Amino acid sequence: MALAVFFCFYMSEQSTHAQSFKKFLVKMKDAPKTPFHLAAHISGAVFCTTIFCSCGKPPVRQVPPPPVTVTDVGMRPTQKSEKWIARLDGNINVDIRARVSGYITEINIVEGSFVKKGDVLLKIDPRPFEAALAQAEAGLAKATATLGKTEADEKRQRELFEKRAASQQDFDNAVQANLASKASVAAAQAEVIQARLNLEFATLTAPLDGIVGGHSLNVGDFLNAGSSGEPVTTISQVDPIKASFALTEREYLTFGEAIMEYLKKPIEERVFNMDLIRADGAVHPHKGYLATIDRAVSEETATISASALFPNPKNILRPGQFALVQFTSSQTQEALVVPEQALVELQGKTFVWVVDSQNIARMRPVTVGRRTEGGRIISEGLKEKEKVIVEGVHRAMEGRPVSPLGAPSTQNPRSEKEPPHSAGASGGS
Repeated sequence: MALAVFFCFYMSEQSTHAQSFKKFLVKMKDAPKTPFHLAAHISGAVFCTTIFCSCGKPPVRQVPPPPVTVTDVGMRPTQKSEKWIARLDGNINVDIRARVSGYITEINIVEGSFVKKGDVLLKIDPRPFEAALAQAEAGLAKATATLGKTEADEKRQRELFEKRAASQQDFDNAVQANLASKASVAAAQAEVIQARLNLEFATLTAPLDGIVGGHSLNVGDFLNAGSSGEPVTTISQVDPIKASFALTEREYLTFGEAIMEYLKKPIEERVFNMDLIRADGAVHPHKGYLATIDRAVSEETATISASALFPNPKNILRPGQFALVQFTSSQTQEALVVPEQALVELQGKTFVWVVDSQNIARMRPVTVGRRTEGGRIISEGLKEKEKVIVEGVHRAMEGRPVSPLGAPSTQNPRSEKEPPHSAGASGGS
């Protein structure tokens, strides 16, 4: 027993508990030698022997490298493609306002319904306008009768003046009276036209095909004419529907030359090469074309506004919706492409996990370019045929091995051997 205690003490000489163990042996030597104390000291020695003999490093538990999915980085033919967030709006939006004032007698507006040009939306009591028209027509008849009299007077005075039977003044008065009558007839005719227009304006009709909005009017309400205040309703032409979006300066410079060449063509010759991705993720079945681009870059947002038109024959798309507009160029070029899921955003920078020939994972900063089919273009930071992690990115650790799918598992060589200190302790016991 003493040899075992001495051996464990010797093996733990470098331990921080060596001095405490020596003090314990001194106390055991000087302590009374009664059977009770002897048994207690022996138990303590056995306990200390167990503690100090197990004070070496525990065996290293072997942890297999985490599984990840990798892909080879390669050059692929890509097309210039970009997406922008767009807001949908009617190609034409018309505010319907009353041109005459009066009391409403009929409302045919159904919010959200489709109307055709000429459909009756609302009627104002026409009786005041019918009376005004009758009065204007009567005034025209009176002016016409007066004109007949003045024309006859002018003719008679002209004959008399030529025979020197009438004075110059009488002849001039007849001529001027006839001219005044002609002006009165013209004024009366204008009043009749205006009265007819007012009567026509008492019936509000749709000026174009489109979707009609809501209203807050009731039969019997008095409707004021003019452009002030809220409109009666709004009609939007949604076929085609307009998608408004904004390009950054960089994006505009990337596509600027192609855009300007495109806009020089007549609308009927423009290629429908723009896609609309709806809010539900579905792609609109009809391609659109770039319609307009603003003349200047906004000083507040550093963007330039643009719009595209998309056919909408079933009126599914409505103003106010959000969507993605995607432009794809017909020109192709070779570029390094990695899947979107391989990119890691950290503190405003973009990284990827690269796996080397020893299956060691290392995080590497990269410079990403535009989106393309299959992922993002990498302009700097990667080389062709390198492997990047696309699944299991959260399992990778810097400088640690991973187990790529399809590749043999690589273990750390140091983990296959137990520490020398622990082996010696095992051999001594």
